[in-house]
Amino acid sequence: MKKILTTVFASLIALPVLSLSLQAQAADPFTVAKVSVDARAESAIQAQSQAVQSGYIIAARELLNRLTLESERTARGLPPLTVSVVGPLIRGQTIDNERRSNTRYVGDLSISFNPAAVQRLLREANLTMVTSQARERLAIPVGVTANSGLATDLLSGRFEHSLTPIKSLTAADITSLYGNEPSLAETQKLATRYGVNQVLIIRESTGGQITATDLSIDTGASARLSASGGMAGLVSRMEAAWKETSAVTSENAQTTTVSVLFESMEEWQRLQGAINNSAQVRDARLDALSKDGALMTISYGSLERLAAEMAQKGVRVLKDPNLGLVIRR
Repeated sequence: MKKILTTVFASLIALPVLSLSLQAQAADPFTVAKVSVDARAESAIQAQSQAVQSGYIIAARELLNRLTLESERTARGLPPLTVSVVGPLIRGQTIDNERRSNTRYVGDLSISFNPAAVQRLLREANLTMVTSQARERLAIPVGVTANSGLATDLLSGRFEHSLTPIKSLTAADITSLYGNEPSLAETQKLATRYGVNQVLIIRESTGGQITATDLSIDTGASARLSASGGMAGLVSRMEAAWKETSAVTSENAQTTTVSVLFESMEEWQRLQGAINNSAQVRDARLDALSKDGALMTISYGSLERLAAEMAQKGVRVLKDPNLGLVIRR
């Protein structure tokens, strides 16, 4: 296989690329950040234990809602979430802003979950797991101060791990924009400074109603969004739309063999990770591996969407008359 892959490598360079762009690695979608916990008990230790355990359940529910399709959750429901079920899924945790008394414990809990364990749980529940993230957006709030509820939500970093990851302006930049919606040129400068190609220009009205302009800097495309429930409601709506258009179920998947080309084992691991974590790839099996290429069998949905998604990760999807579908950096 190595000889075949090496022989055709040069010819692949001239083949048309279905889609190509680069995107910085977004924050881990298996992390749920800044879960506020608050519990009272007969002792400080009991209060802390109760608070942390409740945080486990809240975080696990948020994660499973993030990674699954609403249509499937409605039809099949989520797996029962108890401490005994959630505990083995957790790979790490941090606690910020701790406050305690003799009978009360308060804190902000951030939990990282084990992807393989979560996948097993969802597979047993017959739920499709979506882990692929859209490209990162820069949130530009207008008409708020850095200590407003909206700005505080953004600055906490809790939305960086979503499937539609949100990056926040600094507190100083939020303050400088107060009351002034940036011009297109100013928006482009902010996007360049923060290293993104997508921005959300956000306004919040009374009652937590959010309106936003979702602007693509590189293509010029824009869309109007609105949601209730503050920033969390807006992100939830964006995630739902992303999953419904990008996820692959058993009903719409097609299976084929792909050749994966690489120049080092490190590059192979990155490519394999991009394939395994693609929303367009339902199943991936490694059939053969050499020093500069691999054969895999994948089940995927739309080839156009697969190519566009992989391009955001710096990966090319090409068609070769001899090898068929080819994936490479």
